[in-house]
Amino acid sequence: MSYPPTGQRILLLGAGRVAQHLGPALRRAGHAVTHVWSRTLTSAQQVADQIPGALPSPASTCRRCRPLSCIFCAFPMEP
Repeated sequence: MSYPPTGQRILLLGAGRVAQHLGPALRRAGHAVTHVWSRTLTSAQQVADQIPGALPSPASTCRRCRPLSCIFCAFPMEP
């Protein structure tokens, strides 16, 4: 694994089970997961702690996260 990452700059929306697995996998693949967004800072921090270089961000901080290459929505969609 090389650092700094050579792939995309990625933001994860959501801090549930999908983000807990997807974030570290994307980082291992060489991408920079720059932020983990969640409704609460506590949830975002728990996932960001598993991803080197990721910052936890509550939903109210959307302007800090630019520029990005990709955003992954890692939360369930309500029917």
